Amino acid sequence: MLVYGIRCEQSDLAHLPKDTIADYYLDYGLLVFPTFSKPTCITSHGYKITPEFLTLVRLIAEKSKMVVTMDFEHPYVSDTDAIAIKTIQDVTGSTNKPDWYHVPKLVTVDSTPRIEVS
Repeated sequence: MLVYGIRCEQSDLAHLPKDTIADYYLDYGLLVFPTFSKPTCITSHGYKITPEFLTLVRLIAEKSKMVVTMDFEHPYVSDTDAIAIKTIQDVTGSTNKPDWYHVPKLVTVDSTPRIEVS
């Protein structure tokens, strides 16, 4: 499962505004914004597989039981999500930034990872 979130401790959650809509994955120490969560899908466009595509597939395959940071474009977050991110950064230190993560244990039968070459 691909999720967009920020790493933090469970104790940091007490500082979040009450209107924050997010999930906390205790096993991984991730505060995740469910708007951006989606089944893992890595697509290679064009007539041949790109090196970037192979790198992502290799990363997910080799670290299948780990949370892996993915290098994808950051989404536009809502004002509420932006405040939550800023709050966590203030509590944990400004070097803690949100990112995309591949979280393998969230995959269900209905949303299995897929590799698509088009």
